Amino acid sequence: MAVGRSAVRGIAAVAAAGLLSCSPAAPDPCALDAPGAAWLAYASRRAGDYDLRISRADGTCDRALTSGPGDDLLPSWSPSGLVAYAAVREAGVGIRLRDVATGADRALDVGALHATSPAFSPDGAQVAFEAHLPGTAATDVYVVSAAGGAPTRLTDHAADDAGPAWAPDGKALYFVSARTGEYDVFSVPVAGGPATQVTTRSGILGKPAVSPDGRALALARVSPATGRTEVATLDLETGATAVVTAEDDSEPAFNAGGGGLAVRSLRFGNPEIVMVEAAGTGSLLRLTHDAAADGTPAIAPAGLR
Repeated sequence: MAVGRSAVRGIAAVAAAGLLSCSPAAPDPCALDAPGAAWLAYASRRAGDYDLRISRADGTCDRALTSGPGDDLLPSWSPSGLVAYAAVREAGVGIRLRDVATGADRALDVGALHATSPAFSPDGAQVAFEAHLPGTAATDVYVVSAAGGAPTRLTDHAADDAGPAWAPDGKALYFVSARTGEYDVFSVPVAGGPATQVTTRSGILGKPAVSPDGRALALARVSPATGRTEVATLDLETGATAVVTAEDDSEPAFNAGGGGLAVRSLRFGNPEIVMVEAAGTGSLLRLTHDAAADGTPAIAPAGLR
């Protein structure tokens, strides 16, 4: 059917006004670089083995990050969007690095060491981890370039030294050690030197978390009053401790972008991730909702790019 000249002129006018052009797609709120709550990585057993998942720290945008046989645990973020994690496979345990944006995944070269519990330095240039040599039992704390290579050992085989966590200035590492007979927190200079004891007879469970300003640690421990697992903060200047949450919670991770602590909690009957106020006000936000076990939360640094 022929189209009249008036109709053609009308279509042209509409097109000139831009009314027939396709509107741009709305931005994806779950894109890695989109504004929103900080990014959270955690381990989940939803597929039988532990795999890593990521979500926003408000519980939105939840999706799988790794999959396949073997357990993927203990994630740590770099400022550039890499996640280091412990990969447990039939051949042993090692550390892998995954680019969240592209999915590229590679092993971190640490030589013959059996390595786990990685922690990216604040600038993303180095990875601290705990490891032991084949045929030995005691673990030590090491650092290595994020590109891999020859690791530097920072502790001295005195006992199990594990769970490294960086000071915000990148000059020291906090870790847990059994050298006093039970697990306490120590610190050691990254440039080398003797370890300094930070806590005494604290009965730490798991690794410490360091506050974004470097003034406090968050620690999981067994409550001497109730026998239940609790999370407490330790003021590194005054030595004062304060219980944040005592509902069978552990594995704390500070939220650098918005305050609060992500913790693994048994308060719902199975391990879930919740966000609690670091001030211990009692308010919380449940971040995961699944019958499978979720744990080892890690929150990306502020300004993830």
